[in-house]
Amino acid sequence: MVCEEPRLLKVSDYQKDPSIGELTSLDHEDNRKIEYNVLEKDPNEKHPNSSVKDRTPKDPACASLIKDIVKRNWKTATNILLFKIKETKPYIQQVLRKVVGKEFFDLCKVGKSILRKKTPKELVEFSNQNLAKEVSKECPLWNSCLVGACGISLNEEGKASETKDINAIAAATAVVAKHRNNRMSAFAYRISSILMHSGAKEADFTCLNRLGLCMSHKETLVKQREMGRHHDEKVKSRKENVISRKNSVALIDEILAKQEGAETQQMSLELAKDCHHYSDETFEKCNKAFANKLSQGELTNQSFEEAKSKVMKGYNYSS
Repeated sequence: MVCEEPRLLKVSDYQKDPSIGELTSLDHEDNRKIEYNVLEKDPNEKHPNSSVKDRTPKDPACASLIKDIVKRNWKTATNILLFKIKETKPYIQQVLRKVVGKEFFDLCKVGKSILRKKTPKELVEFSNQNLAKEVSKECPLWNSCLVGACGISLNEEGKASETKDINAIAAATAVVAKHRNNRMSAFAYRISSILMHSGAKEADFTCLNRLGLCMSHKETLVKQREMGRHHDEKVKSRKENVISRKNSVALIDEILAKQEGAETQQMSLELAKDCHHYSDETFEKCNKAFANKLSQGELTNQSFEEAKSKVMKGYNYSS
């Protein structure tokens, strides 16, 4: 059968040509008669003005779908496609798979997602809330699926607000993203750190790693060493500063002891070089502590005591 292009029939058409047939459906809202028939012509008929057959959609869902599409009621039309017409479900599922796959493809691009950030500083700043925000923005369809599956109630901004809801979205997304791209592992490293500090055994890491929840035991140890490499950097720096101050004070005492009984006191490089606590750093600190006194003239025992006090208190020599 060869289908002709369907057309909208008017009441005048039925009055002029009774052979068209009777109207099959009414649009009561607009009080207009609308024909939803598909006209087919028999190819065996030789005469061009041969009779036509009216094809009316027998399924109410199909008729309602056509009506809603014409009226641009997209929400109703979508619901009909999803829930009332079973034949469309496989095609809809196929389209949804492609869309979600494209969302994750874009999410896994180099440097785009926070799940790719794995330096010690970035792992410390990582949060499930930031990941949930990224998912709602970059993967809206996937986020909608998670919200529906978890039965999450969204706030006025259309986002999850409760901590357990945010954690569920973040965990599900992280596991799926890591399965797609093994470099999307920031969340897994966070879980691995928790397991490591909880005393989990290597077998526990192996089991959870296969589920995509954490990294392997070996990878976790490497990351822990990297994170702990500069863990006590501030303590070491403070310790070095304290030792340097004590050595500077000891150097001042040595220089003062060398000049015991002398009429005038001096602070010079020649006197400092032979001292046990001499170093370029300690002498520089001492020289800065004496800077104002040296410009005023001769030094006294009191000048040396004041310099030692400035060094121990971390005096701002530039002021």
